[in-house]
Amino acid sequence: MKGRVLSTLIMLLMCSTPMFPIEERVAGVIHLHTVYSSGSYTVEEMVKLAEERGLRVLIITDHYLVRVEYGLYPFRNLFKVVRERDSIAREGVSQYLEEIEKVNRMHPEMVVIAGMEVAPFYYWSGSWFQGNLQLNQWNRHMLVLGLDQSPQLRELPLLGNKGNSRYSPVSLLKCYPLLLLYGGWRMVRYSRRSRRGKPYMLAGLAVLIISSALLINNFPFKETAFDLYHGDQGVEPYQRVIDYVNQQERLVFWAHPEARHAQKMEGVSFRTDPYPDLLLETNGYHGFASLYEGWRQCASPGGYWDQYLVEYCSGKRKNPVWTIGEADYGSKGESGGKRIEEVQTVFLTEKLDRQAILQCLRKGSTYSLRRTLQYELCLEEFTITVGGRRVASGELLSAAEETPTIRFVVSTNPSVDKRIEAKLIRNGEVIKVFEASANMRVEFTDNTNSSQGMIYYRLDISTEYPHRLFSNPIFVDFGGGGR
Repeated sequence: MKGRVLSTLIMLLMCSTPMFPIEERVAGVIHLHTVYSSGSYTVEEMVKLAEERGLRVLIITDHYLVRVEYGLYPFRNLFKVVRERDSIAREGVSQYLEEIEKVNRMHPEMVVIAGMEVAPFYYWSGSWFQGNLQLNQWNRHMLVLGLDQSPQLRELPLLGNKGNSRYSPVSLLKCYPLLLLYGGWRMVRYSRRSRRGKPYMLAGLAVLIISSALLINNFPFKETAFDLYHGDQGVEPYQRVIDYVNQQERLVFWAHPEARHAQKMEGVSFRTDPYPDLLLETNGYHGFASLYEGWRQCASPGGYWDQYLVEYCSGKRKNPVWTIGEADYGSKGESGGKRIEEVQTVFLTEKLDRQAILQCLRKGSTYSLRRTLQYELCLEEFTITVGGRRVASGELLSAAEETPTIRFVVSTNPSVDKRIEAKLIRNGEVIKVFEASANMRVEFTDNTNSSQGMIYYRLDISTEYPHRLFSNPIFVDFGGGGR
């Protein structure tokens, strides 16, 4: 009898205890600024605030370099104005990385990852003398995550970064003032032997002064890939950053692609237009921020994100890209109602450590979320099953001719009676809209034409504004001409 009871208890324990690790939803925040750049919190203050608000993951992305310069032609380097604000490069790369690591050790229940916000390029238009000088596209920003070594950061191909200049064949051309210097010296020497030497002396001295100024202006004769004074130079400055980050096996995301920036300061206009088109014009990046400044043109059905994913499914792109939420938060007082937990990236992970979180970002095991103080949308499940096999966000399932079944569960936390709308998107098109109050459980069989090759599904879920949730896609490959 005792043996039968013991056997029954063991069976109950085996049934109630998972045989494999269960993925949990872990709330995190990406894109935070501390006192190292434009924020007013120390790193530790930021972590304590996040912990109080129920967040478990913080990715700090202080500005790596906030520096612009304008030089007068032809002595751009000799006669220039430089404006620089607090940044990681200015305050100290090693100090920044060490402090984040120190705070990580002090708060083992949290995961704090060092990242940075970078501005790869800007250019000038107009004229200071005409009163229409304008700085263009400085706010086209990217988030670089996981670069945690000083040498790697010094080599980032950014305008103004010390490691971004190189010796090249053009360096030899920059030495041309040496010829002028020699010519001026010869003129001065000749003036001493000539009866009418004064004009030669004056001309020679003028040449010596000008050539010396040009030589100092060109020193140290290094060449940068891009020029500030010859207009927009396309996507190459941004692609170089993406390629460099990939070489270091780290992560890079487009930040606030639909944000518009315009202001005037010290008589200079600053302007950055929205840049959602860069999602299609660049390659190899890992994702973009859909919330809160990337959902209208990028993440909405049929937008730039869907266009990219369709190209990936057809074999035109090497990698898919994922969405994240970015807080862009750093000021104390939460003025204007903005709170640190308002825009989140929710991680679907079995472990809570730095490596696991970065892996989630790399493979798309996340969803982006915007919430209010009152409640949040929760995506409790989003899976696709074909032929008894099941996959989740960011994963690929190979199939023959079986019909995929999409299952997802949405709730609100805390539970509120709100109308929830969920758009099921397949290859950029909304194939079904589901509605429910407070909680939603859906199991939908899609009788799609399997000859499409690779396809994907994703969710766009919303309730009253500003509540929004974007899942990352799940891919199904029917082997009919896709990747």
